[in-house]
Parts: sequence; C-alpha cells; structure tokens
Amino acid sequence: MLLGLAVGLLRGGRLDNLLNHPFRHLWLVLLPFALRGAIYFLPASPGPRSPWLSIVVQAVAYGSLLVLVFINRSVKGVPLIGLGIVSNFLAIMFNNGRMPVSPEGLARIGGPELVEAVARDTSFTHQLADETVRLYWLTDIWPLPRPFPLPTVFSIGDVLIALGAFVLLQHLMQPRRTSPYILPPAR
Repeated sequence: MLLGLAVGLLRGGRLDNLLNHPFRHLWLVLLPFALRGAIYFLPASPGPRSPWLSIVVQAVAYGSLLVLVFINRSVKGVPLIGLGIVSNFLAIMFNNGRMPVSPEGLARIGGPELVEAVARDTSFTHQLADETVRLYWLTDIWPLPRPFPLPTVFSIGDVLIALGAFVLLQHLMQPRRTSPYILPPAR
C-alpha cells in the first residue's frame, strides 16, 4: 500500500483523489473486520474449536468481500484483488476454515518459538501446514523475513491482492479525465 501511494504521488497523483472513489457499497469491507474482531472476544476453549464456526465466519467474511468485488468489478485493480480473495478463500475453505502456514516459513521469520505458538493456537485464522493440507500452493508458504519491517509468510492470493491494490491506488490517485471523444451535451 505504501509503495502504491508513493508511486501514485511520483506519477502526479493526489491523495485527496482517493476520497472521490467510484466504489459502491464500500461498507461491506467492514463486515469481515467486525466478524474477525468479534471472534477474539469469544472465550478460549481448552481444546480445539469446532471447524464449523471458523468455516461459517470465514465464508461470511469472504463472501461479503466477494460481493463488494463483484459490485465494483469495473474499477481498475478490483478484479485482481478479487482473484486474490478467491485464492485465499479456497485455501481456507479446503482446510477447515483456517489458512495453513508453512512451518519452514514461520521458522525463517520468527524462529521455532513462532512455529510452536501457531501450533498451540486455537484461533480461527491459521494452522500449521502438514501433509494433510489441500491446495498447498494457495496457502501461506513464502516467507518475507527481516530486514522487511513486518516479517510475514504470504500466499499467492496475498500477492494478487497487493498487486490489485497497487493498480487500484494508481487509478484512484490520478485526476479524473474525460475522454476527448465524448461529445458535450446538446444545448
């Protein structure tokens, strides 16, 4: 996002143009954040949680994002974001509602302590990838270690979302142009 903003500014774009976006029903982006936030307030269970709750929450969260993408599919960058969302959604749904993450990737960004922490985690977001993972190539398998400021393990869906966001920011930051081929209204 920061790179997209920086390149947009270098290309003569303006941040205030972001406020004049062509999006419809942008409020749908709030639903996934509200659902995921609410999950953290659920009491922790001593054992593993039922995958069905995770599947339902993820389906509603990703479903609202896909509806938003469909409604705004004509905006540059949004179809690419949608492809990334679908990629992540498939990886999550085919793996009991949680995104598998590579233990090797986790070890590269945070050492064995991070791998152990994810293995003990009973949240609804991630699980360690093992031999039972389906659609492995869509899961979080690529590490982005230090010196990157926010080390993480990411998926092909994350790459597609980032590329789509970059294209979207470039499009939105530029001034609106009218085509010289469109005739002015008749008087």
